[in-house]
Amino acid sequence: SPGRHRRGATGRMDSVPRLSFPDVVSILTQTHACNRCETWNSRLHRMDMQQKRIDMINTVREEMRDQVRLMISSVENVMLVAVLLLTFA
Repeated sequence: SPGRHRRGATGRMDSVPRLSFPDVVSILTQTHACNRCETWNSRLHRMDMQQKRIDMINTVREEMRDQVRLMISSVENVMLVAVLLLTFA
């Protein structure tokens, strides 16, 4: 049939597939759903990575807090010993 074939760049007849309207709608719907799924997966991945970074920062902050507490405790002990030595010396 004349509508199903066209001349290609080489001059020979190439078959052109024809899609019905429901086929086109189905393809577009699937493409849209796939793109939407990929978008949400990308967002979820970014959120997971952000949460891991936050957890890591919180862990480092807690470790630093513990180290500062130890240093303060050590300084307080040294100050107490110094006061006692000065008092009884």
